[in-house]
Amino acid sequence: LNALDGDPLQALFVDGVGRVGIGTKTPAEELHIAGVNPRILLQETGTSNPEINFQSAGSNNWALYKKSSTGDLRIFQGSSDKVTIQDDTGYVGIGTTSPDHKLHVIGLAKFELGGGSIAITTPGTRPGMIAFAQNGNRRDVTVYNEGSSVARPLDSLVAKSRVPEEVVIVVGG
Repeated sequence: LNALDGDPLQALFVDGVGRVGIGTKTPAEELHIAGVNPRILLQETGTSNPEINFQSAGSNNWALYKKSSTGDLRIFQGSSDKVTIQDDTGYVGIGTTSPDHKLHVIGLAKFELGGGSIAITTPGTRPGMIAFAQNGNRRDVTVYNEGSSVARPLDSLVAKSRVPEEVVIVVGG
């Protein structure tokens, strides 16, 4: 098919095995789009959710879609949404469609240290922090309390529980 104005001469090309080229006469995949800053637009003109589906024979399907009622971007698999990026806040939810923090995870999460450290801090001018860092061949967990402007190591650690067996601290291995 040619463009109406003749430029490019072949705006849409279908090769002998059914591959479609847009902006190319030599498509390398089933759909090949070539050009300067190429883009794809899915525009919903009604009230449904525009989506891209990923499907393999004999496996669960995945979809990436925009929730029309909220504007959220979601990743769906099986029977539920797995990841949500909120339109208005940019918050990311894993296992929840209504995250209330920058990263909100429902369920277990794993963070691996690749020789670096992870710090969980509280906001404000009097920070508290839990830091996980590599120290030689071991991993240290340091709990910091409020400081005037810099978090400092705790002098003591208080663990509270209604059931004494719920808190176990092992020192020296």
